[in-house]
Amino acid sequence: MEWYHILLIILGAVLVLFVLPLFISSYFAFNHIFKRNNGEGKFEDMDLSVTPYKPYEEDIKKAIAFFKTLNPEVVNVKSHDGLRLQGYYYNNNSDVTVMFVHGYRASPLNNFSTVGKKMYEEGYNVFFIDQRAHNASEGKYTTFGIKERYDVRTWLYKLNDLYNPKKVILYGLSMGCASSEMALSLELPKNLKLAVLDCGFNDVFDLMMYQTQKRIKINPYLSVKIMNIYAKLFAGFDMLETKSSDSLKEAKVPCFFIHGKKDDVVPFSHGLENYEACPTKKDCIFLEDVDHARCYYAGGKDLEEKLMKFIKEVLEEGEK
Repeated sequence: MEWYHILLIILGAVLVLFVLPLFISSYFAFNHIFKRNNGEGKFEDMDLSVTPYKPYEEDIKKAIAFFKTLNPEVVNVKSHDGLRLQGYYYNNNSDVTVMFVHGYRASPLNNFSTVGKKMYEEGYNVFFIDQRAHNASEGKYTTFGIKERYDVRTWLYKLNDLYNPKKVILYGLSMGCASSEMALSLELPKNLKLAVLDCGFNDVFDLMMYQTQKRIKINPYLSVKIMNIYAKLFAGFDMLETKSSDSLKEAKVPCFFIHGKKDDVVPFSHGLENYEACPTKKDCIFLEDVDHARCYYAGGKDLEEKLMKFIKEVLEEGEK
């Protein structure tokens, strides 16, 4: 047998045993992570006593019931790439509106019922939006903020067109936080006065590396690189296109950062990088022993009071 026959056999074996399985497994991983999934349960229908939200179940259920008594205006808008997106405007006859951007495979009421109720009780209008590929909004793929940042911008301008609030607060959680952070480098309406940024990741590629390595226990670099190829081919985005900290360097509004130091979904290091990148007026609450997306509950009155103090200071400064 000639040497090149042996080489072809070896290359064929490598292809069959390693390369093809890697591309196939990465394809399934890409679809599992990025493709639309409508399986997120509604908190109002769930027994929260068997979830990590058990200590806060009463407050969450009361807040959801509160919003159920209101009659929001359902708002639709076209995204920059032609998707119909849906939102819910709760009018409180205020010149201040808080726009909430929910997280991955979540809903506005799941993420924001309690803090939304607090903002409404403070006298502000509340605006919940469904992110692309979530709930009532169209879209086949979520892009972890890469395209959603433009949706945030679209919604802010739509909010102005419909209601013309004097002041707007942008409030994002988890992936919704990253979408909001990435949007801060864009040209946004002048009435956006501040952003509240809760447990957002910095870099989509690094987040995929972190989450994948937790599951397969080996270096996932090649797998995530291949997933990024599929992201470009099927969903039209590049995980490496931008990251939150780069956008935050261009932020023009004050920012309040929230993150739990025991977060095992979005590492605290991501939140810290984002905080350090922000050049504007800023403050933060970083809580010990708190995991992902639960700081607002775990922080209790201390967090709520510090957050509201920051918001009111910024809004009052805008009056001067």
